[in-house]
Parts: sequence; structure tokens; C-alpha cells
Amino acid sequence: LSPLPRLPPAPPLPLPLPNRPPFTLCLLHLLPFRCLAWLSLSTPAKHTPTMGDPAFSPAEALFVWPRPTQHVSLGKSAAALVRRADRPLFSHVGGCCVELLEQAFERYTSLIFWADAHPSTPPHMRVRVPGLRNATVGVELEACSRAAVDEVDPFDTVKVRVKSRRPTPLQLHVDESYSLKLTTRGGSLTAQTEWGILRGLETFAQLAQWTGPPVGNRLCNLPLSIDDAPAFAWRGFLIDTARHYYTVHQLVQLLDAMAALKLNTLHWHIVDASSFSFGARTNII
Repeated sequence: LSPLPRLPPAPPLPLPLPNRPPFTLCLLHLLPFRCLAWLSLSTPAKHTPTMGDPAFSPAEALFVWPRPTQHVSLGKSAAALVRRADRPLFSHVGGCCVELLEQAFERYTSLIFWADAHPSTPPHMRVRVPGLRNATVGVELEACSRAAVDEVDPFDTVKVRVKSRRPTPLQLHVDESYSLKLTTRGGSLTAQTEWGILRGLETFAQLAQWTGPPVGNRLCNLPLSIDDAPAFAWRGFLIDTARHYYTVHQLVQLLDAMAALKLNTLHWHIVDASSFSFGARTNII
């Protein structure tokens, strides 16, 4: 019998990764999930979207992932995002879930302004920012980032309002839609439930364009309006720790990546007949 021919080695991953969707870099950072990143790398983008290109709609030209499914309108102005102790970036002005959303405000504020304190070592979640997750950006974003400090207005606050007065259980077909309106002075984020607010906060974090010191963060394409809702009710990820070992740090990174992708379901296969990798202080049998 003749030996089987040897297959050629797989081509190396192309780095840096121009024009890749955010989940590519999120999952590339999570080494156990490189196979999912490879699926994304198999079809490279051929063209950088710009607002002036008739081949792209406003939703396609917007550097937000997943792509908004409803109305999107963009302008050509910009605003500077500056972290101030006397005025928070987000303000809850109505509806339920104050404690939950205050925690979300703090988390997303830290994500947006992370590069201000760590300009040389952006963490894996900085893939949310167009200027860091792509080797090239559109003409509008490039012009926005090059504008002088005195040419842009300081952005004030996003007023957040939940229409529901009571918490909504996270379940299949829960309303995760939101409406985000931004101008050069401030903006508003409105949703029926707290889950829609969380999706809108993620979109806002992705819109924050890191331009480097001394300018820092900016919002481009203002005035901006986005009405968005998930294309699929069930958006999940499965992880099997019964047969594969992951550190707590890797699991936390996975949750962060899921938030960046606006996923809503984690299927955690903790135990199986071959492994019971779950410690309990009480007898659960």
C-alpha cells in the first residue's frame, strides 16, 4: 500500500487583521476558541465601507457589530468624549433597574476610557473600538480622528430611560430593542427593557473612536440615530468544562466577548459521566 500523501500545513493567521468583525479579535484572544476565529478569517473584507460609497448603506458603513437591523442615519460632525468626575457619561432618568444599570454604566465607562490610562497596552475588549480593531478605517472616521481638539464640541451625557417600571426576566423572545440618538452635545438611549439598554450601551461603546493622545476618545458621524433589535432571539455560545479545562480568567474573557457580540445565552456543560468538575460544599445528590 502506498502511503497517504501529506497535506500542506495550514496557512498562518494574517496579522494584523484589517477590516475584521469584532468577534474575530475577541475570540482570537481566547486561545481555546481559535477555530471560531478561523471561520471569520476565511473571507477577508475587500473594501472599507465609507459613507460616500453608494454600495454601502448607513448601517453597513457604521462600525458597529452586529450590524443594526433597523433604521440608521449618520451625520458628519464629531464630539470629544472626556471623562469628568463632576458629570457622568451615562445618567438614568426613568424606569426600572437602577442598581443594575448603574453597574453597567460604570463598566462601560471603564471600557470606553481604558485606553486613556493604558495607551500602550489595550486589553482584548478594545476590539470594540474601530481605530484599534481595524488596520484601516473609513475616510469619515479618519478625518474625524485628525480634527484638532478645538474643532470638536465636548460630549455631555447620555440620558438613559427604561420604559418598563419593573425588571424583565431574561428569556427567549424578550424585547432587546433600543433607540440611540446622539448629537454633538449629548444623547439619549431608550428601550422597553433593561436588556435593550445593555445592547444600546454596547453599541455606544463601539462608537467611541480612540484617536490616541492628546485627543483621546471621540464620537464621529454626528448627529447619529440608531433603532436596532436583534436579528435572532436565541444568540448563544456553548462551553464544555466537563471535558476541557479553562481557567476562571478565560471564562471571564468569554463572557466579555459574549457581551461585545450582544449574545444572550451561555450553555455551560459543567459535568458529565466522565467528569464531575464541580465543587460543592453541600451534598447535592
